[in-house]
Amino acid sequence: MRRYLAIFTVCFLALFAAVSLTGCGDKDSVSSAAEKEESGVSSSDVSRIVGTWREDGEFGINVLTIAEDGSYVLYHTSGGTQQGKVEIDGDVHSDGTSDSWFSFYDESGELWTGFPNLTENPSELISESADRMKFVRIDENEKTPAKDYLGTWQGGRCSINVSKAKDGYKVNVIWGSSAFESSEWNYNCRYDKETATLICDGGATLVNHKYDEKGKDNKTTVYKDGSGSFKARGGVLRWTDDKEDSGKELYFAHLPDQE
Repeated sequence: MRRYLAIFTVCFLALFAAVSLTGCGDKDSVSSAAEKEESGVSSSDVSRIVGTWREDGEFGINVLTIAEDGSYVLYHTSGGTQQGKVEIDGDVHSDGTSDSWFSFYDESGELWTGFPNLTENPSELISESADRMKFVRIDENEKTPAKDYLGTWQGGRCSINVSKAKDGYKVNVIWGSSAFESSEWNYNCRYDKETATLICDGGATLVNHKYDEKGKDNKTTVYKDGSGSFKARGGVLRWTDDKEDSGKELYFAHLPDQE
């Protein structure tokens, strides 16, 4: 049987707090290609776990995306990413039985963690590591109602506030690059029932803010002709900025309402 031990910790720095993300794994033995072939385990077949997965951690949400080619990216909503490759490993025992698991190797080739390969279309991935990570599959076909977009979403140093307007929804995005500089996007959106997304067809603005030592805001308007969209699935929000693709590396978690 394969055992996992903690081998490294990946640390991410948010705006107000340091966040750590730990994965564990240790390779006691690696099955040979012949053993994998004998056990019927393919080293490249990761199609059953392709998609987007969510883990609710102590310090925020981790989002794991797995592509058809076996590459993966791990995002933390407090900021920071980790990426690598997924392989299917297996052990064949003397009694003819075998074990199979999805092994996640980072860019340096080190094992981050592994998940048992037990079902054809898993809805959960639960690691055998000491911290026992649990990722739940996000349904991309989910129809998120408009009301679930309202409120504040956080992703690293970037926050998104969605509020109801007379003719739709106002979306305000603020990204702080430092204590004295930030960028602000404003979108007037409509809710598209077919795609269950918020869409801005045009007129979005981007303003950069730079504060001097006295707190004076020196504004610079970058553009007034932007557009974009916002898509929430499984309590995770993605921001698509059509002008500059600013939010492509970010995932946003919905913050609880302030009482």
